Amino acid sequence: DLPDLAQLLTRLAWGLGSLHQPEKARGIVNEALHITLRDYGAAHPLYADALKEASSVALQLGQRAEALALMTQALQIEQAAYGAAHPILAVSTTRLGWAQSQAGQHDAAITTLQHAIAMEERFEQPNWKNVASAYNAIGDAEISRGNYDAARAALEAALSRGSRIKSDIRLPLPPARHSRELLAPAPGTCHRSARFDRPPERARNPAR
Repeated sequence: DLPDLAQLLTRLAWGLGSLHQPEKARGIVNEALHITLRDYGAAHPLYADALKEASSVALQLGQRAEALALMTQALQIEQAAYGAAHPILAVSTTRLGWAQSQAGQHDAAITTLQHAIAMEERFEQPNWKNVASAYNAIGDAEISRGNYDAARAALEAALSRGSRIKSDIRLPLPPARHSRELLAPAPGTCHRSARFDRPPERARNPAR
């Protein structure tokens, strides 16, 4: 089936966000929210998709409290729609943890991200990119808390999980402070690096 207008607008907003054009994405995602709410209602997963994209746009615009509220609402919709265990929920939980961290709720973020990792590890085929993203976000939160040993361990775990992905992984988070120092190679080891630039990607929605 061809996607409808609301889905196309949501994807367009995602594309503009990827191009670091959040001002343009804002108007488009707001229109997607309006159309999706009108056509599907506030409990539909497609409305959650639009909310998640609106959250990403808000983060890029520095509106962290709004981003967290939007992501929280989106996850609640998905939990009601999919139940307690679903790959989409694991990815959205990682995105919620990222939003919490950006809003300064680092303790809550780490708990949320650990939950996302636990969800993935229960699946027969974990989404290793999401697991890596969650560990990466934990590292960022630990840096913000000043726990540099814990941050290094989390970032190394992110790189380890990322190595399980066949394609070249680009972990979707912004540069962590002191990341070069934290990921400096230990004696006798090879140096590896990762790129951090976007919130965790959406899972593919089977409702589409």
